[in-house]
Amino acid sequence: MVCPASDDCKPAPPVQVMESPVALKVKTIRTKKPNEVMLGICGGVGPAAGLLLHQLILQNTDSAGEDQGFLNVCHFSRSEDMTDRTEYLVYAASVGADATDSDSDSGSTDEDISYDSAKEVENPACGMARTFSMMHAAATAGRARLVVGVPCNTFHAQPIWNEFIRRTGHASYVHHVHMLEETVAFIANKLPS
Repeated sequence: MVCPASDDCKPAPPVQVMESPVALKVKTIRTKKPNEVMLGICGGVGPAAGLLLHQLILQNTDSAGEDQGFLNVCHFSRSEDMTDRTEYLVYAASVGADATDSDSDSGSTDEDISYDSAKEVENPACGMARTFSMMHAAATAGRARLVVGVPCNTFHAQPIWNEFIRRTGHASYVHHVHMLEETVAFIANKLPS
């Protein structure tokens, strides 16, 4: 619901979040309407990691003691739709696959494929892109900008992460947070050489 143009509609107070990569690079968010920013947790790749991240966001948000002071978080954990990351990386290395997979429109034919297609392993980015679509729909329905991350180190391996970005990077009003790059930037900022 969007606030009507009147004096009754005042900006919400700033929400402070702990300064760390776990907090998805959100330092201070000043909201002018409900659901302006939504943090998205694409879980299911180590389901407990998504739960822990969600818990840390709640614990490190200064909500001023009110439920309404918490950040909007959309957490989808769809493990059944995620292939094993390590299994995919081993498979991709064995067939010399790049960041694409069988679900991509690569234009290849059955004759081009030199491996047993019965043992083909879907890139986990495909399942996560399906999860992201649901999350993006939720953010769009709430007219929110989406800051999305995946709490899994292995998911950030280039063949997986690059495919995820290829499939989801076109979405409007979305900022993807690369957990490993943000961690390196955080450490470099706190401990400059």
